[in-house]
Amino acid sequence: MRRDDHEHKKSLLSVALLSVLSVTSISALADSPTGYGRLDITLTNSEHGFTTQNRKEGTVLENNFSRVGVKGSEKINDDYELLYQMEVQVNGATNEGDDEVFKSRSTYFGIASKTMDTVLVGRNDTVMKSSKGNVEAFDLTNAAYNRMIASQDRKADGITYYSPTIAGAFTINGTYLVDDNYEGSDETQYAISVISGDKKLKKQNYYVAGAYNTIGGVDAYRAVGQVKMGDFKVACSKTQKAKPTLTKKVIRTFLL
Repeated sequence: MRRDDHEHKKSLLSVALLSVLSVTSISALADSPTGYGRLDITLTNSEHGFTTQNRKEGTVLENNFSRVGVKGSEKINDDYELLYQMEVQVNGATNEGDDEVFKSRSTYFGIASKTMDTVLVGRNDTVMKSSKGNVEAFDLTNAAYNRMIASQDRKADGITYYSPTIAGAFTINGTYLVDDNYEGSDETQYAISVISGDKKLKKQNYYVAGAYNTIGGVDAYRAVGQVKMGDFKVACSKTQKAKPTLTKKVIRTFLL
């Protein structure tokens, strides 16, 4: 064999190996975790500072929950997949970052099924909080529900359960906080919700939810309703604390 033919075959082999490696790399990248983030800074003027992030009066810069995270899934078989998410709030743009640059947000792993249940373990929004759907018009601002209404919690050391759609009509969901991780509480901490419809108002033109919560020492009920009529959306949400000595809160939101 001549030397130049040998070199030519080596070159073809190198090209073939590079092609295989490139295809493998692209395939691996497609299954890799997804990174995401949000930077949201606002200029706010408040006379009393009641709902500003740091209760400050006057004109202030506010960090509206800027965050970064990684999330993804890994297929187990045709029905089951592993889910995971790691997310932190980033406070570096405001004075809050001088003491605490990062703050914990939803971080969990779990298993999901196309035909059965989904179970997540770690830190997550309680099903009481998520039962609001998309009714909250000022989410992620200083007028968010969690600034004014109790039971809007994102808790760690918890187990979140989402049922499949039952009878094609509704789902039953639950949050349970592991007792021994909350030794300071004498009460079993949990939340349950029943949801029907589509919170994005795409598959159905309505969203209805009911929820009950004992987490954080707050016994509360919630009812949520939203309907879409053409381009017009009407929504109503009521959250009521079970103990009569505590204040009732009612929120109504009308959206065009």
